[in-house]
Amino acid sequence: MSQKPVLHARDHLPGGADPLRIVFPTSQYSNAIINNPEGGLVLYWKLDELGTSTTAAVDSSGNGQDGVYGVDGAAVVDPTAHPTLGVAGLADGTAARFDGVNDNVVIGDPGATLTGLTGFGVMSVECWAETTTAGSLAFNALPTIIGADTSSANGRFFNVTIDPGGGTNYVVFNTAGTGFLATGSIVINDGARHHIVCTFDATDMRIYVDGVLDVTHTPSMAGHPLADHLHALSVGGGCPNGGGFINANIAGTVDEVALYTSVLALDTIQTQFLLGQASSGAAGATGATGPAGPSGVGATGATGAAASTSLGLIIALGGSE
Repeated sequence: MSQKPVLHARDHLPGGADPLRIVFPTSQYSNAIINNPEGGLVLYWKLDELGTSTTAAVDSSGNGQDGVYGVDGAAVVDPTAHPTLGVAGLADGTAARFDGVNDNVVIGDPGATLTGLTGFGVMSVECWAETTTAGSLAFNALPTIIGADTSSANGRFFNVTIDPGGGTNYVVFNTAGTGFLATGSIVINDGARHHIVCTFDATDMRIYVDGVLDVTHTPSMAGHPLADHLHALSVGGGCPNGGGFINANIAGTVDEVALYTSVLALDTIQTQFLLGQASSGAAGATGATGPAGPSGVGATGATGAAASTSLGLIIALGGSE
């Protein structure tokens, strides 16, 4: 489903921080995200921007939570950390490709709560990803698709990373800073695109891949709930922590990142998965081969000269109609 971009002339004015910013009309897929039945959408990065010096990853949730493309550990825009924009979308529009070294999209600072990103307690996080990055459980070296932080004191809020077995690792942290891990078995680092949704309803953690429930895990939160606010979030690698980054980057493409203060239901997740498939124009399966056409018989050749009869050449014609 193609969308015609709208160029904003103000972004071409001298001195503008964004030399090119593109806003796509709302698609059927985007409508499903924005108007999901459970509500609670607080951040939605379509990652549809173009250009090599574009700085803003526009928040399409309406909450103004724009991210910044390419930020180093000192929270300074770094051109070497800028992902490649405008690559083929995994679900809708275009997407961002990350180099596995330092590319990222970041919002916030671990030192301050982001206005509007509060009231969690329960949550859902969603994205599309395509990568072959190897998984790891090495301390502070988790290959991170999405990472979030609550504060420099408590460390992290949640992580969506790749397990050594190739599945999704989903970690949530309670207000005491203790992490709880759920590990999926559906492989996501096989180079194919995957729709990944992780939810926590204050009791159960769930991972869904391509519209299918992968795993349910019930952590013991030890009397401490999920943090109710967010300080910083990154996509493509690292996890903001105390003004720097921990964990590792991924090499691959990420698209349509959404964060909710609600728990998405299975029906909602499956609808968004199917719409994402349709929006990206994924090729359908090859149809079965049709039956062979009837055999034909060629015409009889002309009669030869006197005293020598020529046999006509018979040509068998086969093949499909």
